[in-house]
Amino acid sequence: MISSSHDVVIEVPLSVFVNGRHALTAIISPVMLEEFITGFLYTERIIRKLEDIDSLRIEKRILLPLVQVF
Repeated sequence: MISSSHDVVIEVPLSVFVNGRHALTAIISPVMLEEFITGFLYTERIIRKLEDIDSLRIEKRILLPLVQVF
């Protein structure tokens, strides 16, 4: 019998709120969360540049970006 081991992929639900409003819930890998949300905000044209993000904080796997939308 051959024994082998494999890493298990971990995914977590991520709820994103922009200016207090729910914008997205995604199932993602729990790494590079800030990069994921920044890319989402840019792709969805919620921000135009990084400086549009006033603050970004993670609370129990929930990202709460506060975005200045012009």
